[in-house]
Amino acid sequence: MQGRAKRMGTMAMVVVAALGVARPTRAAAMTGSYTLIDAGPDNATTGSYPGINESGDVGNYGFATHGAYTEGTIHVPNTDSGQNSIPTEVFLRKTGSEVNLLPHPLRDAGTGIAGFNSLGHVVGNSYNAPRVGPFYYDTSTNNLIHLKSALGLDGPAQVLGINDKDRIVGDQGFGRAILYASPTAVPVELSTLITDTKGWLLESASSINSRGEIAEIGAHDNIGGYFKLEPQAVPEPSSVFLIAILGVLVAQQSRRLRQRACSAI
Repeated sequence: MQGRAKRMGTMAMVVVAALGVARPTRAAAMTGSYTLIDAGPDNATTGSYPGINESGDVGNYGFATHGAYTEGTIHVPNTDSGQNSIPTEVFLRKTGSEVNLLPHPLRDAGTGIAGFNSLGHVVGNSYNAPRVGPFYYDTSTNNLIHLKSALGLDGPAQVLGINDKDRIVGDQGFGRAILYASPTAVPVELSTLITDTKGWLLESASSINSRGEIAEIGAHDNIGGYFKLEPQAVPEPSSVFLIAILGVLVAQQSRRLRQRACSAI
């Protein structure tokens, strides 16, 4: 009996250990769900879009630099308008080079570069015919993709942020926050991926970090505020498989012990 109990105890410890090493991973954007966390009122920057840093803090972040890439605008004097200077060109540069990585017409200040990541991938919005709408541009391959609108949602889409996994956030229509799992994907309305909106109207998703956490601006009882969407953790597929195998082994061992007990009667 002591030998049997020892074997069962050992197997139980293995299962517990497997559960302990089953590290959580962020749910995939298309199939996962999110938890909404109130990040406070937007009184200090009313009407502006919040950012989110890699620590998951939501605030008024500019993010002019990502990795080796830096974004900015070129100004020239304009005495006719009574201003000292006006932005005439948007640029994206890599450390050690003064080359503008953005092609025409993306470098036009009126195009609207919304964000970029540490891979040199850019998202923005075009307001000039014939290709009005959001776009994605890879500075290393010169690949330009015109992003799709969400199915079933009225109004044009706009993008506002991108992370290092090329997941893109923005909004469509009136107060509809959206998420692109990739530049070629059809975006998903984020409210459909939240287990409980807690009464919030998700107006716009403005920033996403490498962990998949999203900063949003919205309204609750007609009062504006910031909030964060945090992906709900799910077990790694390999860990789920390991736990399932161990479960089968425990069940088989239990069955053997019962059979031996019956035989001994």
